[in-house]
Amino acid sequence: MVICISNQKGGVGKTTIALNLASALALAELRVLLVDFDPQSHITIGFNIDPQGKTIYRVITGELDIRESIHQTSIENLFVIPADEDLAGLEAEASQMENNRFLLKKELDKIKEEFDFVFIDCPPSIGIYTINALCASDFVIIPVLADFYSLEGFSKFFKAIEYIREGLNPSLEILGIVINMYDRRTKLTKEVEEEFLKYFPEKIFTVKIPKNVKIAEAPSFGLPIQLYSPSSPGADAFSLLVEEFIEKIEKSKQIKINRKM
Repeated sequence: MVICISNQKGGVGKTTIALNLASALALAELRVLLVDFDPQSHITIGFNIDPQGKTIYRVITGELDIRESIHQTSIENLFVIPADEDLAGLEAEASQMENNRFLLKKELDKIKEEFDFVFIDCPPSIGIYTINALCASDFVIIPVLADFYSLEGFSKFFKAIEYIREGLNPSLEILGIVINMYDRRTKLTKEVEEEFLKYFPEKIFTVKIPKNVKIAEAPSFGLPIQLYSPSSPGADAFSLLVEEFIEKIEKSKQIKINRKM
């Protein structure tokens, strides 16, 4: 299954969710691939990967077989297809490519059955990268912050998803909305959470990712929160998020996912 982590709004923690959710699933002995499809390359940087030219950009442009671009991380069962600064050029080049909204899907279709889950980390925009990711995915997870800008931005992103579903990828489903950097002490957080629940009651993950300094520190050590600070509130939250993630997948697809928890 392919899952896109996306939101047109920046600063909502897309990479944080992608990196730590994928890592937690791999630690549960599921085979996971994480695709860095953001020219900022934060997934690649977060795992201290030196791509050496073996990147998603070279796969998309036909210079490299996708299997050659897969890098093993320090976590067993977790693999990354990295990005570098060259990916920024894809937006201009894609306009000259045939079926340019399905470039990523074409490549992932070759290997996705070799993994339990494939995650795609996207940039904060609705452009060629995000459209390709949504067209390649079975599900999308949308990280948001508990602020009113996130609420407004989500409504616009929701319309973009509906556009993709209507004409390009009818099977795409919103798996859920994850509230990130959650601070239950503030009145604003509670008010915005209530608004999300009011308009999207079936789509909000019950698990919220708290504001936690350990989550912010972990990438500088090339580690997910579960390995950097396994007893922290952030690690506990991602352990619970994995359980809810799997429950949602099983319910949607009517399947049973065997994992070690």
